[in-house]
Amino acid sequence: MSKLICLSVLAALHTGCTAVSAIRRPEMPSSIIESIDSSKSSDVASSAIRSALPQLRWPLNTQRFIEQALASNTDLNTAKLRVQEAGAINAASRANLLPQLDLSVANSRDRSAQARPKPELGTVAAREKRLQARLAFNWELDLFGLQRTRAKATSAQQNALAAQARAVRQSIAAQLQSALISALAAQRQMLHTEKLLAILSEIETLQQALVDAGLTSRSELLRVRAERLSRRADAERVTTERTLQTLRLRALSDQSLSQIAELLAQSHAVQGCSIAVQALPISSLLTRPDVQAAEQSFIATQMGAKAAQLARLPIFALTGELASQESRQRTLSDLLQRVNQTSMGLSLAQSLFAGGRLKAEASAAKTRAEIAEQDYRNVLLSAAEELDSALAQVHQANQIGTQLKQALDDSKAQLSMSTARFAAGIDSRLQHLEQQRELIERRLIYIDANADQCLAKVSLARAVAQAWAENSTLVFNN
Repeated sequence: MSKLICLSVLAALHTGCTAVSAIRRPEMPSSIIESIDSSKSSDVASSAIRSALPQLRWPLNTQRFIEQALASNTDLNTAKLRVQEAGAINAASRANLLPQLDLSVANSRDRSAQARPKPELGTVAAREKRLQARLAFNWELDLFGLQRTRAKATSAQQNALAAQARAVRQSIAAQLQSALISALAAQRQMLHTEKLLAILSEIETLQQALVDAGLTSRSELLRVRAERLSRRADAERVTTERTLQTLRLRALSDQSLSQIAELLAQSHAVQGCSIAVQALPISSLLTRPDVQAAEQSFIATQMGAKAAQLARLPIFALTGELASQESRQRTLSDLLQRVNQTSMGLSLAQSLFAGGRLKAEASAAKTRAEIAEQDYRNVLLSAAEELDSALAQVHQANQIGTQLKQALDDSKAQLSMSTARFAAGIDSRLQHLEQQRELIERRLIYIDANADQCLAKVSLARAVAQAWAENSTLVFNN
């Protein structure tokens, strides 16, 4: 028997060493590899690039709102609970590497009738008390690394879920900031649109007076009236947009509409949206939490495939048992019996026939690893596309914002000169109102451009894995 066990061990070791392949890292797409190789000569690290991207400077109450929203967000809390669950599963998997001790104790009483030596004397009741105690010891030797591989698989799965939780936090923070930017932009547009409507109404009154006096045709009056109606429709659209963004903030933050309305009423325009970034190293993608989650998921499936192969090999374990039984019989003469038993040995378990189940499970696990590798490549390509798109959006938004800012400054200068000319009696009230209308229209266009700049910066920060800092410096901007 001992020779058979030794032969089984040698055969299994040989099979395990030759049949099980080493764990490898997932292959990246060729375009990503070329981009990384070409960026290795750059002396700018990706972490330095991310630190050079300043956070949007939100007011103090807005930053607190975002922190409270992240703390109460159901998706983020669910992701954190999944990480805790994976940690418990990982601890249970690692516990299989340690010896197992089981203790069982049983106390029973038996009652029966026994015949007396002489039949004419009848029977006598016999009582027996039995106390049993058993201590079992089992330690799987894990000669081929099955339990260690399973523990590594659960650990990689926990790391993947932790990276997914970071990705969820980063995504929710970006959605919150985007919704706040859009809501604040809509709020500013509502304010300036109301001013523009008041100016258009006054212009329309003056034009009506000129038409009544026969000094001008009705075409200009109709143009002003059409523009006023169009701006009224824009005001309704902006109001609806603000309402939708408020509802979006409520869904993300689990805060009441009154709290969100109070926050928007106390907040000002977001500062620090204009940044100049020409290019970023493609290696910065490897630090994104979604890419790390895909990589850890691939490692977990690779470990699972290896464990499925190792499950076809024999399992050796040290087993031991310490048992004790005490029984006392109460009859005509008391009888006390004690039995102690101790055993220790080496056990072998090997599946001889399972109908191809183990082979099918190993094939399925290998296929899952191949699918996980393709998912990793897909996530990496999507991240690269997101980074390129974010850079293009930032570049375009900066160019448009710069030009519109210059146009806004020119309109301010023109209004200042018009105000002076109106005070001096050179320009009419109608001409002065036209300059005010032009300034507000340019300001409305610039508000959209400024919001696009901020949204582009949020997208870029998310693309380079710049997460929302929990203890960041709070900056208040008037």
